[in-house]
Amino acid sequence: QGSRRVGGGKESGPLTAEEVEALCAEWEPEGLCGEVDRFQRRWMEWGLVVLGRAGDGRLDVRAGDGVVRGVLDLVTTDWFEVSSSEQARSAGQKTLDVIGVGSCGPRGFYGTVDVHLELEDILAKFLRTEEAILYSYDSATVPSIIPAFANAKDTLVIDDGCAYAVRLGCQLSRATVFTFRHNNMEDLERVLKKVVEDDRRKRKPLNRRFVIVEGLYHHTGDIADLKSIVEIKNRYKFRLLVDESLSIGTLGATGRGACEHCGVAPEDVEILAGSLGHGVGSIGGFCAGAREMVDHQRLSGLGYCFSASLPPYLASTSCAVIREWMDDSVRLRGLQKKLWANGAAFREAFGKAMGPSGRYEVLGDAASPLLHVRFRTAAADDDEVTEQNLKMQVAVERALEKDKVLFTVAKYSKLDASYRPRPSIKVALKSSLSEADARLAAKSLAQSLASV
Repeated sequence: QGSRRVGGGKESGPLTAEEVEALCAEWEPEGLCGEVDRFQRRWMEWGLVVLGRAGDGRLDVRAGDGVVRGVLDLVTTDWFEVSSSEQARSAGQKTLDVIGVGSCGPRGFYGTVDVHLELEDILAKFLRTEEAILYSYDSATVPSIIPAFANAKDTLVIDDGCAYAVRLGCQLSRATVFTFRHNNMEDLERVLKKVVEDDRRKRKPLNRRFVIVEGLYHHTGDIADLKSIVEIKNRYKFRLLVDESLSIGTLGATGRGACEHCGVAPEDVEILAGSLGHGVGSIGGFCAGAREMVDHQRLSGLGYCFSASLPPYLASTSCAVIREWMDDSVRLRGLQKKLWANGAAFREAFGKAMGPSGRYEVLGDAASPLLHVRFRTAAADDDEVTEQNLKMQVAVERALEKDKVLFTVAKYSKLDASYRPRPSIKVALKSSLSEADARLAAKSLAQSLASV
């Protein structure tokens, strides 16, 4: 209705009813997603559903037509299982009883509740920064932060191993983006030097320049060399944004993340961002740093301005978890050491089961709670990528069926066509698992992979 012909003269004017009917008959709707490959189809047919926690690092799940209870959980990233702790649940229940579920609006209008302000204060104290800001959804946090500080005139230099959230934020900012080889400090310096020299030669107006990295990388389990990154970015007068999503709680003597782990002071990092959905076991994201930087986002951070605020009871659970870390960092350090021991046990058992000529390798730093198992040889084309994913999916299904161990094949958005990590199986360790559990999981996965 109201459609008009394109062009001028006699051919202009509204379409007739017959023309509208003819166009509607010809129209074919575009699919909501791309073509489903064999791996995706098999995964959907498997239909895994998590029914709930069974305690001690175990889950009850439904796969296909059957229910499997008490399976070893190597999938969820609640490393310390704090989401099911009595302290966190009690804090959430108290807030739920008083306020209810939702806050009914964005933070800047009528969605701010006292526990939101309390959590922001606790985060700032925990991270030792001037101020912190709370976002409702962790996946929207970094994509909101980057466009708040960078636009088409600015320059972003990112590690080429950064995950989709960082890449989406760069895309939304419309800034000029350069990448450096993953965790390669020589290449980082080369890129920064080239940017500075090119800007000087072209007499480019003064602009903002950022280096963006992840403290602990989602796709590899590697820890960023933040000490060297800070030294290099200072030399070339860049600012630094660090995504601490996976490293909060798991790295650093008191759980303050990769910066603490690498001996980097909070004031050396202009923007600290992260998720509350992993180590904290809740939902939401945060950004911390100088007061001026944080306050700028209260009017410029899209995910803050236009999203309903975080449900208050989830803010309360996050407060309880972080307070516990601050009050008893010795206990937290003990949980971290259990993660390290489980990671070492998994690597050792997987290597023994695979043998020296195994087709698979384990990626991830010794201190990382997240490991990736992948083919040693990279896929040559998209068909081989699908084939590798399919083999890994079959192995994951066999490990669950045979040994009641749950893994998952890493899945990535096809919206980011510029970067697709190599196929891998994610291994999310838990402090509640024993080293014997880690060895059982590694042996089960190795045998399942060898059989496909």
